[in-house]
Amino acid sequence: MKEKFLKICPICNSDKLKKNYQFENFYILNCHNCGNAWRSNMYDEEKIEEIYCIDNYEDNPYFLYEIDMVLNMKNNRFKNYKQALDFLKASHIQRELLDIGCGTGTFLALAKRYGWNLTGIEISEKLSEKCKQNVPEARIITKRFEDADLEEGQFSLITMWDVIEHVIDPVEVISRIKNLLVAGGIALFCTPDESSFLAKVGKVLYNMNISSPALALHPTNHTYFFSRKGFEYIIKDLDMQVHKMYSQNAFFEHSEMASRIQKVGISMIEKVSGIADARYEMVIMARKKG
Repeated sequence: MKEKFLKICPICNSDKLKKNYQFENFYILNCHNCGNAWRSNMYDEEKIEEIYCIDNYEDNPYFLYEIDMVLNMKNNRFKNYKQALDFLKASHIQRELLDIGCGTGTFLALAKRYGWNLTGIEISEKLSEKCKQNVPEARIITKRFEDADLEEGQFSLITMWDVIEHVIDPVEVISRIKNLLVAGGIALFCTPDESSFLAKVGKVLYNMNISSPALALHPTNHTYFFSRKGFEYIIKDLDMQVHKMYSQNAFFEHSEMASRIQKVGISMIEKVSGIADARYEMVIMARKKG
């Protein structure tokens, strides 16, 4: 495994760091300055591609695509997509959409019903082929987003559902997204929130030497662990505006780490967290000025 150890915050270059979690093969560092966290031994580009292009990766339940299930909102993930699309419909922005990490095309299929012109990017060849079959109206690019040849100022909406926590350099990625947006365009990011109530419960249990929930909330294939404060720091530092920020029910059906009992506990915690808008997943919509 190719990794590099980061002793300086990769977001803001601060050296005011704290070790939050110690797991068997890695630990989590947190920056006091910007509020973000990351795995201590960071993957390189080769390892990232290896993780997401392995055999049978496309069979992960996260990529389940059955159009009837999607249209009938059979799980939280589909409901989350619809909630965002309903809000964006009222924003009166143009109709060019880029979905980064489009998987089997679930979000694109729903967006099609809202009238968007569709482009998707997917690193996995097998997922990309499935997406082309499921959403033939979409233009699908099979590459890493960082390597894709795209025209600046082309899109009015760019989405990253559960992707930004997997990249090597989130500041570079978000900066490029900004350049691809039209003036006034919106970038949507969905990612786990380190300041959520569920994450805080995991931390309490970790401090009691019960580490399995914390490990389930910090999968080894995630490179970054953002907080609301930390993600807002990145957006504002790149001279973008936070258009909307909210929490949503997490989708844990695909998690191999969480047991059935843990998933029931997670569901209960998420319901309580919703009262304070502090559920595990956060959605950040950032608008390009102009």
